[in-house]
Amino acid sequence: MINDIEIEKACLSSAMISKIALLELIDKVDINDFFFAQNQIICKAMFDLYARKVDIDILALQTKLKESKQLEAIGGITVLSDLYRSVSTSMNIGYYIDQLKVLSKRRKLLEIAQDTGIKAQDTQLNIQDTITDVSNEILRITAEKRSDIYKLSEFLDIKSMREKGTYIKTGFECIDKKIYGLFNSELIILAARPSLGKTSLSLNIAQNISKHKNVLFFSLEMPKTDLAIRMLSPIVKLGFKNIKAGWLSKDQFENIEKASVELAKLNLFINDKAANNIDSIVSSVKRFNELNKVDFVVCDYLQLVTCKQMGNKELEIGHITQQFKNLGKDLNIPVMVLSQLSRAIELRKDKVPTLSDLRDSGQIEQHADTVLFLHTAEEREVLKPKVDLIVGKARNDMLGAIPLIFEKQYTRFIDIEV
Repeated sequence: MINDIEIEKACLSSAMISKIALLELIDKVDINDFFFAQNQIICKAMFDLYARKVDIDILALQTKLKESKQLEAIGGITVLSDLYRSVSTSMNIGYYIDQLKVLSKRRKLLEIAQDTGIKAQDTQLNIQDTITDVSNEILRITAEKRSDIYKLSEFLDIKSMREKGTYIKTGFECIDKKIYGLFNSELIILAARPSLGKTSLSLNIAQNISKHKNVLFFSLEMPKTDLAIRMLSPIVKLGFKNIKAGWLSKDQFENIEKASVELAKLNLFINDKAANNIDSIVSSVKRFNELNKVDFVVCDYLQLVTCKQMGNKELEIGHITQQFKNLGKDLNIPVMVLSQLSRAIELRKDKVPTLSDLRDSGQIEQHADTVLFLHTAEEREVLKPKVDLIVGKARNDMLGAIPLIFEKQYTRFIDIEV
């Protein structure tokens, strides 16, 4: 059975006789959770009256339904009177709502199954897009409507703070001292001009974190095999190009084999699908989280993420960064997104990046909790591989530069002793 009129009547009747039950209904139920049209109409009328601060009773409902010319559609005043007498107590409202939600999910799941059957037979549709759409629909079913209000004692965990800290360490002592690591639910933007090492730094951080936690790395530009070589390079002290081209002695190859065994122990998972869209990325992370519990997400890079066209690149980038921000909050994890800088920086003499240089949208700065810039003064590029990681925005206002060494040939960053 995928519908039950008695359960629906019990929910509405409880809400009519008790304001507490009404509030629970508003908090947990959507109008479309009701199957029968007359009950959807009555539920909406209740919600509208509550929004207007009108107490719910038969007369108020009758008046509201008359105003909207829907009283006859529900069966008249007799239906309201019968509904009021459907239950004698509102004490079981929690049970009624649970049953209502189960039935609603069954109906939605059946609709998805029927729609999937039709789409699966349509050879004009991209099968991967169809799978992503179906996965997203199923995730929406599992996402319960819940209260946004929590008592302080429900989330204040001092013991956890003392034992684990409230952040994830990057593995770079100088970075962790400056910004206190990567905090859960926060969006971190790492931006730089081309070829300054933003992919390398993000991958170094991902490697460090994945020694103890699950990291999901979205590489929209570089294939996963190249990422693997970048990780091997500093361990075996061989340049990226040498390894990729296969210019290796027997000893070097044996060293690579040993290093690969160690790398295989990392909890680092890579998705290298090109032109990935934001809905697919969010869905992929949430599916992964159901199976493995994700602790940190990296996306390389923002301007390659696609979304449904809004006719304006700034709006699209703003939408994408908001989705990344929401993802971090939903899963209570830090999310790092790499970004290009505007070409305008090339016209300036010093080329020191600022927040206004973030490419395509001012909303990147707005949504980000932390913004980091990689910068190398031109005179340093030949003399020594020193790079500044500039903190352009941070929760603690600890702005400034963090010096790092970038061994470009090995795609590795190293702490500088301060």
